[in-house]
Amino acid sequence: MMIRPFIGIFLLAGWVCGEVSLQEVETVGVASFQHANSTSEVITHPDSGHVLSSSRDHCVRLWELKSGKLVRRFTEPGCGMMWGIRFVKEGKEFLAASSSNRVYRFELATGKVLMTYEHSDDVYRLALHPDGKHFVAVGSAKTVILWELETGKKVRTFHGHTGDVYTAIVVEDGKRLITGSSDDTVKQWDLRSGECLKTLKEKPTFGDVFTLVTSPDKRRFAMVSDDQNLRVFDSASLEEVWKTKLSSEGQVVAWSPDGRWLATASKDGQLYLLAATDGRVAKKIKTQKGAHTPVTFSEDGKVLISGGDWILHLHDVRTGERIKPSMGFSSHSFAYDALVVGKGGQWTVMADGSRLEIRDRKNPGECRVITESGEVTSMVLSDDGSFLAIGGEQGEISIRETKGFTRVHRLKATTAITSLDFSSNGSRLVSGETRGGVTVWAMPTGEKVRDLVGHRDTVNKVAFHAGGEQVITVADDRTLRIWSVSGGGAPVLLAVKDYNPDDFLSLDDGRSLLVSGESEKLYGRILPKVNQRKIKDSAQVRQLVGQLGDEIYQKREQAMQELAGFGRKVLPLLEAVKTTDPEVRARLIGVRNILWGTLSNQDLRVIKEFDEDLSGIVADPKGRFWVGRLGENGVERIVLGRIDHDQKVVAVIKTVENLHGCKRLVFSPDGGHLGSLNADGTVTLYRVIVE
Repeated sequence: MMIRPFIGIFLLAGWVCGEVSLQEVETVGVASFQHANSTSEVITHPDSGHVLSSSRDHCVRLWELKSGKLVRRFTEPGCGMMWGIRFVKEGKEFLAASSSNRVYRFELATGKVLMTYEHSDDVYRLALHPDGKHFVAVGSAKTVILWELETGKKVRTFHGHTGDVYTAIVVEDGKRLITGSSDDTVKQWDLRSGECLKTLKEKPTFGDVFTLVTSPDKRRFAMVSDDQNLRVFDSASLEEVWKTKLSSEGQVVAWSPDGRWLATASKDGQLYLLAATDGRVAKKIKTQKGAHTPVTFSEDGKVLISGGDWILHLHDVRTGERIKPSMGFSSHSFAYDALVVGKGGQWTVMADGSRLEIRDRKNPGECRVITESGEVTSMVLSDDGSFLAIGGEQGEISIRETKGFTRVHRLKATTAITSLDFSSNGSRLVSGETRGGVTVWAMPTGEKVRDLVGHRDTVNKVAFHAGGEQVITVADDRTLRIWSVSGGGAPVLLAVKDYNPDDFLSLDDGRSLLVSGESEKLYGRILPKVNQRKIKDSAQVRQLVGQLGDEIYQKREQAMQELAGFGRKVLPLLEAVKTTDPEVRARLIGVRNILWGTLSNQDLRVIKEFDEDLSGIVADPKGRFWVGRLGENGVERIVLGRIDHDQKVVAVIKTVENLHGCKRLVFSPDGGHLGSLNADGTVTLYRVIVE
C-alpha cells in the first residue's frame, strides 16, 4: 500500500477581530526638549518663541522655547536621519536634509510634506540664496546642487570636490558659494556659472571641514574643522582673519545675532564662547553629560542652545548657567531596558541597568526602587500576575513575588538572559541566552528541568505554547524551533531565510506562527483552525483508527479529519494504539502534527511585506489580535493586525502614532493594557479597547 503525503484540512470560521483601539492612559517621564536619538542641527524660528531641531531619530521637532514643550513632530516614512534644516517663506515652511537622498519641504503649521527634492546621495546641509527662491544642498558622493525652491528644478551641479561635502554658505549677495568637504578643502564657486574660483588648503591639513557659517553682515564667515581650530575668513577674499586652537575637535559653530560672539561645541564636553573680533575665548560652559554637537543662539542673543545626550539645553550667555524650562529637565535620557505591566494596568516595572522602578498608579505611596545584582536584560510576569522573573547580563534569574516584590528564588544560567516566559499555569519557566542556551525550570522550586540544545547563536525570544507542553524559540541562527518540554523527539525546525528573527507570535496553540526581525518582510505559517467535537467513547476512536488503513483513500482522509476534530484530548488515546501498519502509523503521526501545529512540510514563508521595518511583534493574551513596531530609529509607530485564517493572510487593522518612538511593547497578563518603552526615555501605558 502506497503511503501518500497528506495535509488534512480542518476549518473553523475564525473569530474576526472587531474595532480595536489604543487609548493612551499616560506617558511617564515627559520633560523638555526630548528627542529619541542624537540631535543634528538646531535653528531658531523668526518669531523668537520657538526652536526647530533635527535628529538621527528620523524626525524634525518644533519646540516652544520657554517651556520645552513639543509643538509638532515632522517625519515621513523612509525619510532616514534628518540633518540640515532651514526656514523658508518667513518661517511658514522649512527644508530638511536627510539620509534618504532627499530634501523635504515641510509646512510648519500642518507637518505636511509640500515637496521632495531627489538628490543623488545622503544630504547633509543646506544653504539659502538671499532671493528666497533658490537653495543649495550638499552631501555625500561629492554632491553640491543648486535647486529652485518652488518648482523643484535642479538648476546646477558643482563639480570639483573629491570627498563628501559637509557644509555650504551663500555670500556676496548670492554671487558666490563656499563649500567645505572631507577632502580637506574649502572651495569658492561662481553661483551662476558653476565655476570653481578658488580652493583653500592648509598645511598641515584642515582635515574634515565640518561647518561654515556667515556673520550677520555676511562680510566674514567662521569655520570649524578636524584640526581642532576655529577660524574666521573674509567672505570675498577668503583670507584668514584669525584662528583659535580648541582643546578638542568641534563640529558646529554659530554666530550671535549682534555679531559679537561665536559659539562652538567641543568634544571635550564644553561650549566655547569666543569674541568674534579676535577669537579670544571669553567663556567656557561645562555641558551636561558629555559632548554636545549643534549650537545656536536665540533670536535676541541672550540664550545659547545646544544639542546633547538626545535633548536640547539652554544656557544663559552672560552667566553660563543652564536655564530650566517650565516643563523641567529630563530624568531619563535613554530608553529603559525592559518593562512589565501588571493586571488592570495598575502598576508597571521598568528596568534601567540594575535598577527596577516600580510604579503603582493607584497607590503612589507604594512606588519604589529595588536593585538587582547586575544589569537587567529581560523580564516577564506569570499569567496570574503573582510572580516576576528577571533575567540579567551575567546569566542570573531572580524570581520575585509581586505583592511586595520580595525575591523568592535565584537561578543561574550560563550566559546573559535574552528572554523569559512562564507557562500558563506557572509551573514552568523557560529562559533563552546569548550563546544559544535554552533552559526549562520547574516552579516554584527553581530546579532545572531540561536544557534544550540546538541553537547556535543568540536566542532572541522563548515562549511556551500548547498549554505549556511545548516551547518555541527563535535565534540569530535564523531558525525557529518547536520543542517538546517532556523531551520526546527532535524539535521541529523552521527556517527564516532573509534576516535574524527577533520576535515571534504563537497563535491558535502554535498552528499560526508569525516571525519578525527588523525587516519589511513578515514570515509566517497559518494553518486552518481545528473544529473540535466531543468524543462519545473510546470505541468511536478505535473505529476511526481502524479506518486509517482502509483501502479507499477518501475514507482514510475522512478518519484523519474526524480524529483531529476531537482536539488534543484525543492524543492520549492515540498514543496507546499499537499497530504494525505503516499507513496507520504515518497517519497517526499526521493527526498529532496537525493538532500540535508541527507539520514538517509547512515551512515559514514571507506572508506579508510592509513599506517599513516591522519588529517586536507581541500577541494579545486573549488571541484577538497582535501588535508590533513599524518603523525605526525613534519614529516607530504601533501597528495592530490580525490573522485571516480563511485567506491565510495577515491583515493590518490600523497603525497608531507614538510621538516618543516605541522600542518595546508588552501586554498586561489580562490583555487590558499595553505598555510601550519609548526611545526618548518615556513609558506610555495604553488601555486596549475591543468592540
